[in-house]
Amino acid sequence: MIEVNALFAGYSGVAVVREVSFTVASGEVLALLGPNGAGKTTTLHTLAGLLPALGGEVVLEGRRVTGLRPDRLARLGLACVPQDRGVFHQLTVRENLRLVRGGGVATALEWFPELERLLNRRCGLCSGGEQQMLALAKAIAMRPRLLLIDELSLGLAPLVVRRLLPVVRRVARETGAAVVLTEQYVPLALATADQALVLRRGGTALRGPAADLAERPELLADSYLGAE
Repeated sequence: MIEVNALFAGYSGVAVVREVSFTVASGEVLALLGPNGAGKTTTLHTLAGLLPALGGEVVLEGRRVTGLRPDRLARLGLACVPQDRGVFHQLTVRENLRLVRGGGVATALEWFPELERLLNRRCGLCSGGEQQMLALAKAIAMRPRLLLIDELSLGLAPLVVRRLLPVVRRVARETGAAVVLTEQYVPLALATADQALVLRRGGTALRGPAADLAERPELLADSYLGAE
């Protein structure tokens, strides 16, 4: 579904992500892990077209999409849930969902029935967990081929995270979307993902099947801390 080859990315021409490569198949989840400042969000922003790639290429369903604008990528089937959740606080939950082409209310309620009681509530009055649920529901309603999720758990209680992450797994399995997510709750991320890639200082420190890495916490600790 997506192939990233020797990606360099950064800001003002300075690369903070260097020579990162990975592939994610249809129906597969990749957990992009690493300490703060490792380059996870920079990588997602580059895949989403919010930052220009400084080198390498991104291929989506066999088409080279490096350098395409976010709106073009959205039309090709890319959806993104950013760290700030990307919802409009002055609009109601219903109005946020209706912004999705074709209307997203029915689809959103299929995945998150909890949103029905919130449809007429202004989004800014919803809790952080409710806003994150809405953000994920909006992205799913776009019927993406590639779904990017940046720190789904940021600022949320673990109980809410345990409600949301299984939905990510289900989206990949039932819709065939490829999913790339960054996540601070490493055990939950590994339980959700098929494969994992750990970044450190902008480069690849560790990669492998998520289940294997979950059984080797010492390898994860070394990759985060920089031990050889």
